[in-house]
Amino acid sequence: MNKKAVIVSCIAAAFLVSCSGASIYSMYAERAREKAGLSEKKAACGNFAISYLEGGSGETLVLVHGFGAEKNYWTPMAAYMKEYHCVIPDLTGFGASSKDDALSYDVESQADRLHAFFAAIGLKTFYIAGNSM
Repeated sequence: MNKKAVIVSCIAAAFLVSCSGASIYSMYAERAREKAGLSEKKAACGNFAISYLEGGSGETLVLVHGFGAEKNYWTPMAAYMKEYHCVIPDLTGFGASSKDDALSYDVESQADRLHAFFAAIGLKTFYIAGNSM
């Protein structure tokens, strides 16, 4: 290996070591959002806040991630669904939404909070799809 290749390899290795997994994931998520035309928003829903992505036009499609995931799970797929108005929330307790150890995060409680979220952002008619619920 020549001297130039060694220097380039060392610089690349230093860059990769300095990037935490979280920052690499953040860069990927931001790029996927841009490609899908999604913007990040927050909705106040009583004593909790829900972070969500929104973009596209047409009929509304709500995409709900499974337990243990977060809203960015859907961003690569949303890039192919721009003909729909996509709304992609982080469930409470996940991603960038509110977290409170005193709350229950069972399916029924999450459904109740999603209902409050839909009311808070004015959604009345929509399709909904979920993953690993």
